[in-house]
Amino acid sequence: MSIRLRGVSRRYGRDTALDAVDMHVHAGDVYGFIGHNGAGKTTTLRIVLGLVRPARGSEVRIDGHDPRANPRIRRALGGLIERPGFFDSRSARHNLRMLARLQNLTGVDAEVDRVLGLVGLSEVANRRAGALSQGMRQRLGLAQALLGQPRYLVLDEPQNGLDPEGMQQLRELLRGIARAGTTVLLSSHLLSEVADLCTRIGVLHRGRMLVEAPTDRLLAGGAQRFRLDTDDNRAAEAQLRQLGIESTVQEDGALLFFGPVDAPAAVTALARQGRAIRSFGTAAATLEQIYLQHTRSAARRSEPASGAAPDDPKADLPALRGSVRRVVRYELTRLAGPVTVVALAAPAAVGIAEILQRTAHRAQASAEVRAGTLASATDFTAFEGLGRALGAGLPLLAVVLAGLASQSLAGELGGGTLRNVLIRPLRRVEVAFGKLIGLWAVGLAGYAATAGATAAVAGMCADYGDLVEILSTNHTPFPLQSAAEVLPHLSPALLSPVVPLLAFTTLGFLVGALARTAATAMAAVVSTVVGLELLRAVARPRGLEHWLLGPYLPSPLARGSRLDAFVEIASGVNNPTLRYSDTEVWVPAAWLLVCATLAALALRRRDVA
Repeated sequence: MSIRLRGVSRRYGRDTALDAVDMHVHAGDVYGFIGHNGAGKTTTLRIVLGLVRPARGSEVRIDGHDPRANPRIRRALGGLIERPGFFDSRSARHNLRMLARLQNLTGVDAEVDRVLGLVGLSEVANRRAGALSQGMRQRLGLAQALLGQPRYLVLDEPQNGLDPEGMQQLRELLRGIARAGTTVLLSSHLLSEVADLCTRIGVLHRGRMLVEAPTDRLLAGGAQRFRLDTDDNRAAEAQLRQLGIESTVQEDGALLFFGPVDAPAAVTALARQGRAIRSFGTAAATLEQIYLQHTRSAARRSEPASGAAPDDPKADLPALRGSVRRVVRYELTRLAGPVTVVALAAPAAVGIAEILQRTAHRAQASAEVRAGTLASATDFTAFEGLGRALGAGLPLLAVVLAGLASQSLAGELGGGTLRNVLIRPLRRVEVAFGKLIGLWAVGLAGYAATAGATAAVAGMCADYGDLVEILSTNHTPFPLQSAAEVLPHLSPALLSPVVPLLAFTTLGFLVGALARTAATAMAAVVSTVVGLELLRAVARPRGLEHWLLGPYLPSPLARGSRLDAFVEIASGVNNPTLRYSDTEVWVPAAWLLVCATLAALALRRRDVA
């Protein structure tokens, strides 16, 4: 039972972040992972949690299992990496409940209350996460890592943002967790905290593991240390280095140098060179001194516990059931809010405005016919109003759905909440398709709301009846087309936008899977949708327009969709224009499948900071 890394490497471009790192965290350890900023500590912990892919040939094992190949083992892990991310508009309790359900925990409310109590946030559990102080957010991040009582707790600088009282509470909490049997792996730049808390320490320097050993053995072993005070310790430091002796001036001004050396001979040599010796003696080792000794010498050494055997994979991992369903629920909960409601209401509002404009135009034409200034006017039916309303609102709905989908990954990545999702026992392909299904459900709901609202308003402003023409001579309605002739075309027209809208949603999701920031994703989505529409003018003369998504939805730039044809039928046109009827289903479906597959592959290979 352990976390074991063998030969783990990672490069970012030409820079080597990790160089063949070996690490062994034994069950029951409180393992302190120390190193300077940029040493590679956070990258290592991200690899342990499965957020970052190591280089080929690296080996990461949790209780003998590869966490990327078998995400079920991540049930044993809880993690907090850098700044914790949460949905600021939701309460602390709501954020934890979302993650607990995603993790398929039983007794969600009781578990959330337990971890809130552990980190001291019970009194602010119902406060919005965005209103919490930095220290409280750090505690909330620790709370989400503790959900499900993981066997291994992986913490990256957990003391960040905590005041002295909070740091003391953190130490007590981690000691209590360790006593209860949880193994703790934490990185820190506060060496005093690590020495006081940890039972085992690893020192990372420029991507290489210099030393790994039990804390007491590390403090007791190594080179002998001597403390010296002279009339000029800076000059004495330079003189010792000329003699090949590593030394450093401490904060209190005293000079510390390391053995194995002939210390009396070194002191005698300094005295002969004119240094006045004030005091000399041995010095107790501190973790900071050991750290400086190892990093300055950059001498790689590993001291694993004796008798440690490699872990054999355990076969008793619980099966993952309902993973996609849990991600769907998470995504729908994430999207539930005023921003989504307003965004989905906008296309319906545009459609209703189109109906009201047509109604006003009809009233004006009827008045002119009655006054005799207009010979005749074609009446306005609810069928035509519905068709024109959808024609006005659906282009906007396509952009809205693509934009919302682009934020599913890019927005969560920027907000830091995607890390919380991906460290759960879920395959990334399950995360991708669970999110997509949730987005498709929102897309269908948005289309249903747009169609329902515009159909209702059209019915209030006109009749779903026959199309007639009003003559000025006797004001007698002249029938042009019966409702029975229009009705067979209504269902195909209403169903025709469904697959194209879902395809635009999936396209937006793909853009979000590739983008680095939420703003970049949104800009890329708008540019892509507009660019595809403008591309129609180039593709049409070459006979390639049917391969695009635009022809299958109404557009202000071109006509030819089934919904456009329905508007013409409802207006009394005998030969409506309908392009690409043979491809109106399978081409958008092909776009949907290709974009979904590419998005899943992109998420699977993506590193999450």
